[in-house]
Amino acid sequence: MIRAFRPILRDNARFLVVASAFGSLRNLSPRLHEKFDITTRSLEDIEKLMDEYVHLVETGQAKTEQWPEWINVPSKAGQVASTKIMVRLMREEASKRGILINAVCPGMVDTDASRPWFDDMSSAQSPAQAAADVVWLAALPPRTETPYGELVQHREVLPWL
Repeated sequence: MIRAFRPILRDNARFLVVASAFGSLRNLSPRLHEKFDITTRSLEDIEKLMDEYVHLVETGQAKTEQWPEWINVPSKAGQVASTKIMVRLMREEASKRGILINAVCPGMVDTDASRPWFDDMSSAQSPAQAAADVVWLAALPPRTETPYGELVQHREVLPWL
C-alpha cells in the first residue's frame, strides 16, 4: 500500500497507517529489534521479514526464534516500521510539500473482530469514539509539521522502542 500511495500523494496530504500500540518494539524480544531497524532497512526488507515470520508460524518455529505467540504484535511492528521507513525515504519531499505521515493507534475498539481476543471489553471505545483521534490526525491543518513519522494514540506520541 505504501508503495502504491507514495507517488500519488498531493501537497499537504495526510498518510496514516492504522496500526496499534502493539507496534512498538518494546513488545518484541530485543533479539528481534535489529530486524526492524528503520534507519537501514527497506520496505522490501520488512515485507521479506513478515514473510519469514509467517513461514516460522506455519512451521511451528516462531517461538524458538523468540517471536511472540500473538500475531498482532509482529504484524503491527511491521506496519509501524514500514511507516517509519516511508518517513525516512520521504522526509525532504514531505517537508517541502507539507505531507504528514504517521501510524495511528485508535486504542481498543469494540468490534466483532476484537471481541474474540479480549475477555474484558468494558474499557473499549465504540468505533465512532475511536475514529475521533484518527480524524483529528488526518485533518491537521496545512503546513503542520508534527507529529511526523510517529505512532500516535489519543493525540500522544508512543515510543518506538
